[in-house]
Parts: sequence; structure tokens; C-alpha cells
Amino acid sequence: MNHQSEPKDQVGPLMQENHERAALAAHRFGYGARPGDLEKILPDPEKWLLDQLVIPRHSITQPSSGELMRALYDFSKARKDAKKSMAEMPKNPARRFYIEQSAATVLEAINSQTSLSWRLLDFFSNHFSVSAQGNRMRMLAPTLEREAIAPHMLGHFEDMLLAVEQHPAMLIYLDNERSIGPNSRAGKRSKRGLNEGS
Repeated sequence: MNHQSEPKDQVGPLMQENHERAALAAHRFGYGARPGDLEKILPDPEKWLLDQLVIPRHSITQPSSGELMRALYDFSKARKDAKKSMAEMPKNPARRFYIEQSAATVLEAINSQTSLSWRLLDFFSNHFSVSAQGNRMRMLAPTLEREAIAPHMLGHFEDMLLAVEQHPAMLIYLDNERSIGPNSRAGKRSKRGLNEGS
């Protein structure tokens, strides 16, 4: 009788453990469980987590770094023209673009079926964080995550690193956009090649 009753006695603790593992998968690794999520996770929490590892997809309607740089150039030119002609000054688009891009990304993460991938993206975005101070950085900061980090998130780290360090947001943040080539400070300091002696 005891041997027959043991499996039934273990059902409660086992079910409790499975629910705890499912909740752990949803809340510690993702952004939390939505209605119906725990039932999907319960049969195999580890598989559910592995299935979450996909490249986060941002909306194609969000502007690229090149488009934002062009918008900023157009604004700067319009502002100079307005000063010359004493016309009404154009409105700075940097803050609006920053808020729109940030809000769109938050909504995409919240509505995603793969919150683990978005949480992992948050991790790398914090690792390669840049400031949003100034017009150029306010425009470009949100694009670093979309264009350089997300596409390489599940690949080789060195590929992500190269993409990040060559992205316009990081170059401007580190003040490196003019630090190479013959017209840089180092290049102007000497007309000779970098490998030649002084």
C-alpha cells in the first residue's frame, strides 16, 4: 500500500516544483509571464527559454542612423538660413526622434513573444551604453542597439564589438569620428606615414 501511494503523494510537490521552474523562467530570464504564458512554459521551461533565443526584430518604420544624420543636417542648414533671413527658427527634431525611437523599442519589447531575447539585448546595450547628450547623440543613441548590437547578439562577440565601435553613435560618443586619416589631428601633425620616424 505504501509503494502504491508514494507516487500520488509526490504529485503535489512535483507540480509545485514545475510551477516554480516555469515562473523562474518567465520572471528571472524574461520580462514576466503574461496570461497563458505559464501554461506554455510548464511542460519544459528549459526548451521554452532556448526557443526564446532569437534576434529581436525592430520595426522597419524606425529611421536609420543615416536618415537621422540627414535630418539633423537639414535642421542645422534650415536654422542657419533662418538666422540669415530673420525667419522663424525651425523646431529641433532631436528630442522628438529620441522619444519616438525609445517608446517604439519599449513597446516592441513588451509585446514580443520572446522577452528573453529582449532582456539579453538590454544586457548588451547597457554594456555598450552611450550618452544621449547633445543633438547628434540624442538622435543616434537608440540606433546603436538596433543596427550594431541586435544583429550580432547571438553570433560571435567580436563581430558585435566591431559593429559597435564602428557605428556612428559610438564614434561620436567617443569623439573619434575625426581621429583617423590624413585630416585627423594625428595626420595633420605629420605629413609622413604613421610608420615613419619623426
